[in-house]
Amino acid sequence: MLDKLVCMRGTIVRTSGVKPLATKMSFTCNTCLGVQTLEFPDARFVQPTKCHETGCRSKQFSPQRGVGYETETVDWQTIRYVDTHMLFKSSLLIALLTCTRTLGN
Repeated sequence: MLDKLVCMRGTIVRTSGVKPLATKMSFTCNTCLGVQTLEFPDARFVQPTKCHETGCRSKQFSPQRGVGYETETVDWQTIRYVDTHMLFKSSLLIALLTCTRTLGN
């Protein structure tokens, strides 16, 4: 479910720390120092396969995480909870919920 508000009743039993997740990252070619930016739909990290600069055939890149590049991240956290409705039945349902949140301006 994307872009939907979901209401659940339960007890949170464990949370992870908040971690950055890259949604867009700039890479610098190790040979010609050309910069290219990739977006990561579905949060799948991939490195460039070849340099886009004319005449450069390099396949080695360094990710750029600093200021001045087009790198974008969002905060994400995993929350584990127990569904309280299922507590009163014979089986116990443990659901894993992953929340992605961004910091507001």
